[in-house]
This record gives sequence, structure tokens and C-alpha cells, in this order.
Amino acid sequence: MSKKLSSEEVNKIKIMFPAIPEDYFDFMRNIGWGNFSNSLMLYSAPVNPDEIYGDDYPDDISRILIFGDDFNGRCFGWDPSNKFYIGEIDPILPSRSKSIERGTITK
Repeated sequence: MSKKLSSEEVNKIKIMFPAIPEDYFDFMRNIGWGNFSNSLMLYSAPVNPDEIYGDDYPDDISRILIFGDDFNGRCFGWDPSNKFYIGEIDPILPSRSKSIERGTITK
């Protein structure tokens, strides 16, 4: 079940993360965050890797803004250093994160 964000809540996120694509904010206002089909959890706001992994994560994922997970340890997020492409963080080997560029998964 999802919960929509108010315009005020969206504006708070925009202040913290102004470069996030506008599509995300439209989605949060119109669809919302929460548990989707018991297979995807979208967070109410993006988080940095240290909020998920503590201090124990590879440097190469420190730039990722995480917006959700699959309830099994795999996280999904944007790579601001790569045009905000969406990617995933492998729960076993976080340094093997992948970036999805226009439908193609790259390492």
C-alpha cells in the first residue's frame, strides 16, 4: 500500500536533493511511497548508503542516492555522477553495483 506525499513534503525533499529528476517528485505526489506488491519498497525520501549499510560499504557506492529496496537486500538508487541513471546495489557484493542506461545494464 502506498502513501502519497504532499506538495510540502515534496518541497522538503527538493531542498535536500535539488538535482533529482522531476519524474520522481511527480510519482511521489501521484502514486506515493511504500510497499508495492510485496516485492518493492519505495522510501518516503532518498537516503545515502550509510543509512542502509552503516560505515561498512565500498567507496564506489558512496555517491548513490538510494530510493528503495526489494526486501532481500538489493537496493535501488540514482547515480548523480552519471546523469542520475537508475541502478542497483548487489546485496552480496555492493561494489558490483550496476547502472541502467536507457534499458541496458552496465557495470
